[in-house]
Amino acid sequence: MQAVAKTFQGHAEQFLKLARRLLQLRVEDEGAVDDPVFLAINDPIGHVTEALLQWWYRQSLEDGQGLNDDLTSLLSG
Repeated sequence: MQAVAKTFQGHAEQFLKLARRLLQLRVEDEGAVDDPVFLAINDPIGHVTEALLQWWYRQSLEDGQGLNDDLTSLLSG
């Protein structure tokens, strides 16, 4: 998603739908890794969040604009 977020044109609705589905997934903690830094770097939720922000940065942004409603609902859910 991160690679696609940087370049795709159109299809924002499908991109956001995919992000929503990925954010709803819950990865079971396997307990195999006790390194919180490793877990944070490899957390799928963080990867999706980064992709969403990369997509958002490509929009026509203005000072004081804030997040659009789609991103606000995805990131606050």
